[in-house]
Amino acid sequence: MRLTGGAKALTTSEPLITKGFPKDPAARMIRWIETFIVVPRGHGARSPMKLAPFQRKIIKACFGNAAVKTALVSLPRGNGKTSLAAALCLYALLDDSVPDPEIIAVASDLSTAEILLKTCRRMVELNPLLFERCVIFKDRIECPATGGVLRALPSIETALHGRDPNLLILDELHLVSPEIWEACQTATGKRSKSLILAISTPATRREGVMWDLVQHGRENVDPSFAFIEYCAPADCALDDENAWKIANPAIAAGILSIDGLRSSFTTTRPARFRQLRLGQWSDSDESWIRFEPWMALADLDRVVQPGERVILGFDGSMKNDATVLAGCTIPSAPDEMPHIFIRAIWARDKQDPNWQVDRDEVDSVIRQTMLEFNVEALAADPFFWQSELQRWDNEFGNILSWNTGSPQRMAKASDRFYANYAAGTLSHDGNEMLALHATNATLRDTPYGVVPVKKTKNSQHKIDALVASIIAHDFAMTVANQPIKKQQMTGVIFV
Repeated sequence: MRLTGGAKALTTSEPLITKGFPKDPAARMIRWIETFIVVPRGHGARSPMKLAPFQRKIIKACFGNAAVKTALVSLPRGNGKTSLAAALCLYALLDDSVPDPEIIAVASDLSTAEILLKTCRRMVELNPLLFERCVIFKDRIECPATGGVLRALPSIETALHGRDPNLLILDELHLVSPEIWEACQTATGKRSKSLILAISTPATRREGVMWDLVQHGRENVDPSFAFIEYCAPADCALDDENAWKIANPAIAAGILSIDGLRSSFTTTRPARFRQLRLGQWSDSDESWIRFEPWMALADLDRVVQPGERVILGFDGSMKNDATVLAGCTIPSAPDEMPHIFIRAIWARDKQDPNWQVDRDEVDSVIRQTMLEFNVEALAADPFFWQSELQRWDNEFGNILSWNTGSPQRMAKASDRFYANYAAGTLSHDGNEMLALHATNATLRDTPYGVVPVKKTKNSQHKIDALVASIIAHDFAMTVANQPIKKQQMTGVIFV
């Protein structure tokens, strides 16, 4: 039977011969790809695709279990993810076991989406059996025999509305907003058999949709979520070629040349090399605190007890930055470490342009904390909060005004904080916002030393929890070494 197509004269509705193919979904997909897909370019060009062990692993994890509805593959650049994604799309398009299949490939922008569609198109053209069964349009590929359609779309929310895909492949998840991810989730799930597969390199920062999903996947508690991660060991040297091979399984498969990584290593900034080539969640090159060493200091079993001696650090704002109340325990013995904990964070609501911090709520938390612990002092940046500081001092008598804008004060306190961090002689409560703010900070030189600052003045990557912690830590160590006399804290003291 011959059918008329839009971009091509004739197609056939005769199914592909798959007699003898495995019944297991993942094994069948592997066999189908290696039988019908021709590699368009690069390693193995113009030859049938031979899936590498790591590619088979991905397929088995994502498609071998019917319970899996969402899958994430975190993979460095250059490991053949576009070719694999294109092959998966074509299998889903020509799979006659699914009625009227709809396959959507979503990318960060239209040009990137078109790259994937172009790869699919070329794979179809290189195999006459596929070419005579598909109709190629500029913006899609259709298969009349299955009633299927394959589209490549940019990550625009309106473009995803009204879709009913049985397979949605999302390229570079780290560039996708929460709204786009939600649109992808609501687009799928309408069929009994549907899957979202995201394939991406890590992001530059530990925040956003992908980081949330990576954490979820690492917990390995959700049978409906498949997570495959290829990355170098966290503590590896940047030039460790064995670590390169661990992160890049395509090297062993001959898909990726290690010479290419060597060339990239000499011309790429360290943080970008870790992100794009080692699959690591790398902080910025200028980051003062790095995520892995910081989280290694987390002591989740350490609970600050009521009545315990502490110093509080307060960094307040009105609406743009976060307002943070942090605490630090006061070491009572030479071998005891200071422990930093976050008491409360008031972060700006991005959905509300008129949002301001609830000052009454801050006041209530401060008072409750003062009563719960033996607070030797509350050290606070006075900007925007002078009246509250005076009122708290009138009631509690131990309020110190600590100007974070003073480079002399901040440089000294930051040096002390960093020394304990680098030596591993402090602990903290593992607060995620504190970890994020710590890794957001970069350094600025001053005549008194370096001070932690945001990347730019108007950056949305905040550091307020780190600043509050530095304040609390600085006074905790001061009290531990030379206790502040109570009579010195009458009135709001500016230091």
